[in-house]
Amino acid sequence: MLELDDTDTALCAVDYPVETRITPEMLMHVEALRSLFAAETPHAVPIRPTDKGKIRYYIGDASAEGF
Repeated sequence: MLELDDTDTALCAVDYPVETRITPEMLMHVEALRSLFAAETPHAVPIRPTDKGKIRYYIGDASAEGF
């Protein structure tokens, strides 16, 4: 229906493959999206830690591509 209503979308679809090869990475992404959107309400993610008295050390790489 979108291709019939929108000429720009129809032009973009020229030479586009009808089927897409499903890779293991794609399956993992789809499963992650299914688990994120499975509930009726969004997941609550706490922004501030409840154990603020603890010390944490994080190690990172700031060289080349990691920067």
